[in-house]
Amino acid sequence: MRVQGITPEYIREMRKFDSNLNVDELIGMKVQGVTPEYIREFHELGLQPSADDVIGMKVQGVTPEYVREDARHGT
Repeated sequence: MRVQGITPEYIREMRKFDSNLNVDELIGMKVQGVTPEYIREFHELGLQPSADDVIGMKVQGVTPEYVREDARHGT
């Protein structure tokens, strides 16, 4: 985990959203650039994506702004 730049602080922050995150999920999120702020914004939109969903959204370039805009258009 050290090689990936995963710090105890990163783990604490990410586990605020999902206390059951495992090592593979934490590594996957870190490698893809998932930040606590990224997840927090989805939570503020009323979404609670799983670790796999968050990783997939990040890989596909889905942003909270995109979700807001999509919702505004009713899709």
